[in-house]
Amino acid sequence: MAGSSFSFGTLGLISTGVSTLFNAFGAKSITKYNNAIAQAQADIAKINADTMNLHYQQRLFAAEGEYQRETMQAAQMKARQKVSLAANGVAIGVGSAAEQLKAFCLGLPQQIL
Repeated sequence: MAGSSFSFGTLGLISTGVSTLFNAFGAKSITKYNNAIAQAQADIAKINADTMNLHYQQRLFAAEGEYQRETMQAAQMKARQKVSLAANGVAIGVGSAAEQLKAFCLGLPQQIL
């Protein structure tokens, strides 16, 4: 009888050891899987950040181009006004003509004045 209790105890220990090994391998697999998911999410976040940065740069470039176009149009309008006044014999730098040009220039960026 003592021999059979020894074999049941040994069998129980072996079974516990095998179970522990399976649990360890399962936990390792789950950890590896979770790490792969986390890495994929990090890669997606990086791609999204790069895409947003590219969109930002494109918008900035477009806004700069629009600003340059508007500045150029304002400078052209100022030049047309001066030419028109000069063509009509108005002295541009004095009197009401100068005031008219100055009033127009108040709304212009300082670079084109």
